Amino acid sequence: MKAAESVLQDMESLSLRDQRFLVAFSGGPDSVYLLLSLAEFYKEELKKHISLIYVDYHDSPWVPEEENVVYYYKKKFDLLLHRKDVQHQKEDGNFEDWARRVRYSFFAEVALKERYDGVLVAHQKSDDAETYLLQKERNNLPLHYGLQKMVMLDTLK
Repeated sequence: MKAAESVLQDMESLSLRDQRFLVAFSGGPDSVYLLLSLAEFYKEELKKHISLIYVDYHDSPWVPEEENVVYYYKKKFDLLLHRKDVQHQKEDGNFEDWARRVRYSFFAEVALKERYDGVLVAHQKSDDAETYLLQKERNNLPLHYGLQKMVMLDTLK
């Protein structure tokens, strides 16, 4: 089975057809792939079901290129974009941990305020391994190691 077919089957099995979602969109290959898969899934109704959400951390020289990709796909599919600009301060601690908290807090805030059914976030297989290692290092005893297909917003608090 091709990867694209697998993604479409996952979306069908998760009953996404009649719902509205934010797509966490960084402009990276995983989020672009997710958006293109959703465009295939929803076809001409993409705009009815999908909006983009993007956090600009102003953390690298590639941010302008990243933003070009974000705005290219926003325009290509005529999608609504929710955007947040933030700057990491040294007192905020570890950048990755801080960025994750900022990102998921923003996602939850917009999803709840605008009454989206959820937030779709693309991950690569290496993200699953990284999450497992972090859970193991922290001595977490989750019900599921690594990334789950679906996480309820209440668990993000």
